[in-house]
Amino acid sequence: MYYEIATYLTEDWTNYSVKIDENNAWRYGDHQGENTLATKAQIKEVLYNVTDFWIRGEFEDGNDDGGLDKVEIIAE
Repeated sequence: MYYEIATYLTEDWTNYSVKIDENNAWRYGDHQGENTLATKAQIKEVLYNVTDFWIRGEFEDGNDDGGLDKVEIIAE
């Protein structure tokens, strides 16, 4: 399961908050291949057995600087 930010990142620090639910365009399946919008049942299945949580921090080829600060995962 994955989520793609709709806007291209800039050099400025930008805050993002993304709720993990079926209303926020989470995708279920292969990032490079076949996938669909994640259903509530699929999201629950994935979150029930989380083994890894990855945040992609590289968005282009070649030399560049990137940073990630203050990640919070909050259960509601």
